[in-house]
Amino acid sequence: MGRSLSGTALEKVVLEVVMPGGIAVVVEMETDSKGRTLQEVSHAVKKTGGKLGSTLFYFDHLGRVALDADDARSREEELFQFVLEEKALDLDVPAAGDSEAGGYAVVWTKPEETAKVARLLKDEFGLQARSADLVWRPKNDMKTSLQSDQDASILNQLLIALQGFPEVNGTFMSAERGNASPEIWRTVQENVILR
Repeated sequence: MGRSLSGTALEKVVLEVVMPGGIAVVVEMETDSKGRTLQEVSHAVKKTGGKLGSTLFYFDHLGRVALDADDARSREEELFQFVLEEKALDLDVPAAGDSEAGGYAVVWTKPEETAKVARLLKDEFGLQARSADLVWRPKNDMKTSLQSDQDASILNQLLIALQGFPEVNGTFMSAERGNASPEIWRTVQENVILR
C-alpha cells in the first residue's frame, strides 16, 4: 500500500465497467479517498456510455514481464523450454513486423512470481525486462471484438477520461480490434493506462 504526498495511506480499488458492444473494462486505482474517487470515476464512466457491472470473470490476474521482441525471437526456443519447465505460464512472441505488439514479447507468470521470473530471465538468458507488472489479461474465450469504429471511439473516450484521474494506475479491456479501423485501434491501444 502506497502513501499520498500528505502521508495518508492509499487504498487499492478495482472498478468493473461494461462499455457499449459488451466490452469489459477493469480500472485499477489507488486513492486516499475511496468514496470520492469511486463517485468521480463512476460519473466519468457513465458520461462516456459505460455502466458499472461484474467483469473480473473476463480476465486472469497475471504477472507480465515484457522483453524486447527481437531479443526474445533470437532466444525463442529456449524461452519456450523455460515455459515448458513451468518456470512461467505462457509466452507471447510477436512475429517480425507485427506493429500491434509494440515491439515487446511477453512472459506471463503467476502474480506472486513476477519479480522472480524477471530475475531468472536475466540470469539464465541475459534478457533484461523492459517492465514487470501485474495486469488483468482477458481470457482467450472472453475477448470481445469491436463491432465498429463508433464502439472503438466510445471506448477511447473512456480511456481518455480516465487519464484525467491521477488515482488510476491501470486500465484493462477485453476488446480486440474486430471491425475497428487500424488507426482508431492504434489510438485505443495508446490510451490504455499502465503506470
